[in-house]
Amino acid sequence: MVTPQSQSTVDVANMKVYSSQYFTIQYPANWIITRLTTGGSSQQRVQFRPSATSTIFADITVLHNSGSTATQLLHMDPDVKLGSGLSTSSVVYHGVPWMTGIVNLPASDHTPGSKREVAYTNQKTPYRLEFGTTTDKFDAYRPVFNNMFASFQAQDMPLATATATAPATNKPGPQVTPTATSLAQGTPPSAATPTPPTTLAGIKVYSGQYFTIQYPASWLITNITTGGTYQQTVQFRPSVTSAAFVNINVLNTSGLSADQLLNMDPDLKLGSGLSTSSATYNGMLWKIGTVNQLATLLNPASKTEIAYTNQKNPYKIEFSAPPDTFDANTQAFNTMLASFKPAG
Repeated sequence: MVTPQSQSTVDVANMKVYSSQYFTIQYPANWIITRLTTGGSSQQRVQFRPSATSTIFADITVLHNSGSTATQLLHMDPDVKLGSGLSTSSVVYHGVPWMTGIVNLPASDHTPGSKREVAYTNQKTPYRLEFGTTTDKFDAYRPVFNNMFASFQAQDMPLATATATAPATNKPGPQVTPTATSLAQGTPPSAATPTPPTTLAGIKVYSGQYFTIQYPASWLITNITTGGTYQQTVQFRPSVTSAAFVNINVLNTSGLSADQLLNMDPDLKLGSGLSTSSATYNGMLWKIGTVNQLATLLNPASKTEIAYTNQKNPYKIEFSAPPDTFDANTQAFNTMLASFKPAG
């Protein structure tokens, strides 16, 4: 573990800043945010990697309030319990004491052996930082991990969430200044990193590698997933537990038209009472279908509106809510769809 004095080794010309209501951290400019989850077992979890498939990662978790000390949290950590050769130490950054542990995790049928550094603090709010990669790469990336760790700063308190409703307008959103920016003067941020939201008069703006969209300031980003079935999925909800949601899916390249993509959608095939329409926003033609989804053993009944476009890149935007709240959220969804702009 580095000492606080080594903070001066951070190469700010090659770092970006991620800033949210819970914390601020620097990370390498060529890394990307591969996961951003709000709610659930933690208040927020943000993961950074050099690429979507890299075995190298930094995971920042904002825990729920706990009466356990940092030392107790460290020794209860599941990775620390599973690992071997535990070495522990303590360090103070920005006046905050951390308890850290380094462990080796054995290989399994699905994963190679790895080495992890896990750190906990619990002043006002408990935080967990985990850095890891395969055992052979850990030492090479230790300076990167240490620089990120040394730059971490907790927010004093969560930022107030605006409660104004989104304006009913189809006008393009105003220009915003991203808060995830390169620290090098005159160097724009890498397009691979989604920027945290910027609040604007009743709305927020999400701007990432693939698209920009406005959403109600009272809503939350509850998930960002990169890779897998889609290139990226970003989910918005009125609250963490709300049954209403909007998913923005960046599809892989397809030669199918928006009509064909809509007609092949599995949710539309399973639904009943299909109605279709089309709309053009910001020069993009969307094909839209609305269906009723019957209740199942796992999911309650819902009403779903799905829109596809395939100009430059194929995109799918899905809005779903229980039938009794669908109409109440339709205006918010229409405003989001009207504000959508692909990157570039």
